[in-house]
Amino acid sequence: VAEMHYIMMATTQDYQHDNLDTRPWELIGVTSKTYFHHSSLACTEYRFGLAVTVGEEESEIVALEETVMTNIDSDVIFTPPNIKINVSSYAAHLSWDHRKCITGYRIRLCSLASVQCYEAQEVTSDDDRGHVTHTISDLEPCSEYSLNIHPSTAEGELDSQSLSLVTRPPPPRPPASVEVGLNSRGDKVDITWSKVQCATGYR
Repeated sequence: VAEMHYIMMATTQDYQHDNLDTRPWELIGVTSKTYFHHSSLACTEYRFGLAVTVGEEESEIVALEETVMTNIDSDVIFTPPNIKINVSSYAAHLSWDHRKCITGYRIRLCSLASVQCYEAQEVTSDDDRGHVTHTISDLEPCSEYSLNIHPSTAEGELDSQSLSLVTRPPPPRPPASVEVGLNSRGDKVDITWSKVQCATGYR
């Protein structure tokens, strides 16, 4: 008697493909039962399909008509997927993977040396290509900042894990002013100069 197995297939959203129907199928499991449990990514759209094998013969893949959108756990602290932070002396460029059930992001960057904070609402749309980018300008060189990216869904805003970034120093340059003078006894030379931003030493 030939054994029968069910081959579970799935496609996930990929913004290089506007339609899940254009995505290639990926094997997610094989079972001899009539049910299957699949661990999925949060806030991701899936289309599932099923093929049947009997002995050496395999059927065509039958796709479910409706896609499935997984939920995002509001009790879990959100961290932007695959976030990349590129910093310069005066700016920070942020990019991360977008999840389809998220309607927008609130970006908050605060200086650890002062009470100044930057805040922006980065709203996503159906035209986004699966990646969110945002640039923050007018930062101070050699300064440490805390970064939070709060996502919003239909249920409201989620908590976000705090990230940190440090801006780079500017190109080295000499002091703007230098003064040379003798001390009161006239036997030593005193040299003073203006502070250079981010300098770690002088010679």
